[in-house]
This record gives sequence, structure tokens and C-alpha cells, in this order.
Amino acid sequence: MAIPATFESKLDLSRALSAFLIIGLPAIIFGVEISAGRMKFPFEIPGWFLILLATSALAIGFWARYWFIQVSEKALASKVEDEYLHRWYMGQLISAVYAEFIATLGLVWRLQGGSLRSAAVFYMAGFMLLLIWFPRRPPLC
Repeated sequence: MAIPATFESKLDLSRALSAFLIIGLPAIIFGVEISAGRMKFPFEIPGWFLILLATSALAIGFWARYWFIQVSEKALASKVEDEYLHRWYMGQLISAVYAEFIATLGLVWRLQGGSLRSAAVFYMAGFMLLLIWFPRRPPLC
């Protein structure tokens, strides 16, 4: 069966967004690292709260991968419908946004005066999730 043109455009768009986030993340981190000593947050967010947010974002990202992407891929294996294509696309967007959010929490940690070593955990987790969750073509019927 032929792949719908709407799916190809959504696949290209989600790949472009993920590539932009992957390429842009090191640039943002570099900019924050240059200014980390000069800029300070006007208030401090506790470290345990940032870790809780990162853990929650990771859980939501995996949930989105399962609920939106895997369920849609199973349905698309038998019949191609716009509803499942849209759900697949939304799952890609949600998981990319939450992976980027985890890396952004590292930026917050660093701007609050946290060490680079502790912020690198957030950076690497977000970056690795963006790479692992890069959009792939689902098996269509």
C-alpha cells in the first residue's frame, strides 16, 4: 500500500524538528556555560524539585511513546488512517519536547550555581533521549 503524502510531510517535519533540537541543544548549553558565572536566577529552585520534574518528564515521554506511537504503529500495520497518523505525529512531538525539557532543567540547575558535573546529567539525558527517540518510519500495511 502506498504511503500517504500527509504522512511523508509529517515524518519530514518531525525529523526536521528533532534534528533542530539535537543541533541546537549544544549551542544553547555552550551559551549558558559561557554566562553561567555572570547570570543568576532571582530565586532558587530546590534540586530535589528539578530532579522530580526531570523524572516526571521522562515518565511522560515514555508514556507518550507507548500511548501515541506504539499503539498507532500497531494500528497502522493493519490499516492506514489519518487518525493514527496524527497520533503518531503527536507522540513524536510530545516525546521530543519532553526530552528537550530534561536538558533545559540542566540549564536551570547550572544558572542557579550548580556544578557542571551535576548539570551534565540533565544535558546528557535529554540529548540521548533526543537521539534514541529520533522519528523513524513506522511499519505501514
